[in-house]
Amino acid sequence: GDPKGSGGNVINCRCSVAQVVRRDADGNIMRIEDVGAPIPNIGVNTNVFRLARTLEEAENFAKSQGVKNVNYKDISLKNANSLNEGILKIKNKIPETIKDVSIDNSRIGYAKANFAKRNNTINISKTVSADDEITKQYMKQTYDKITNQKWSHGTSYKNTIIHEYGHAREWRLFKELKSLKLNRYDEDRAFDMYYDRRREIFNKYDKTTAYGSTEADEMIAEAFAEIILYGEKAGEYAKEIEKLYNDIIKKYKIKL
Repeated sequence: GDPKGSGGNVINCRCSVAQVVRRDADGNIMRIEDVGAPIPNIGVNTNVFRLARTLEEAENFAKSQGVKNVNYKDISLKNANSLNEGILKIKNKIPETIKDVSIDNSRIGYAKANFAKRNNTINISKTVSADDEITKQYMKQTYDKITNQKWSHGTSYKNTIIHEYGHAREWRLFKELKSLKLNRYDEDRAFDMYYDRRREIFNKYDKTTAYGSTEADEMIAEAFAEIILYGEKAGEYAKEIEKLYNDIIKKYKIKL
């Protein structure tokens, strides 16, 4: 019973305590490092992932993490929860990444998602995300193509959304550099510094991940996904990209 309770509440109390494991959007038991900050005794901690019971709950959770605008209409509840799990992983490691980026389900087609620079929005495919079985088949088909190769996307939307935020993060860096209003010479130097080093890293590593090896833009997104998903166990290319990113921020005193 409650030690602060009255005698009637605690004498001969037969209350029992049972542990309930926390599960992710796919029903798998979560490890401590996946959960985030501990649950407080009072109130609701939005740093802990909880399965939403409705799409409205899922959208509200995403907003509580700092997502600017969220539209999960026509996305399955399982996929909405999976997206939120990925968003929380970002929030717990590099929270400023989420700022000013919206999520919409306006995309149609068999690319799971994409990042649109024109409106700073990650678009989720209705075609893939609306039905769990279609999602499962598509993810498996994609995954089977790159058997035995590292692939940050995994088989759920959790990893996909992290990858897309990697694109959004780089785009924000470019916009912040532009906003500094450097003279033409210094601005060119800043972008040359970034692009030249990015190209060096891309050429240095023959295989980053299966998708990251296709082009430098995808390498950036895959590097971010590895940092979020694997931390210190991320690939060396990912650590070099992260250092480059932070070096640019420090050199030009960019506030994110």
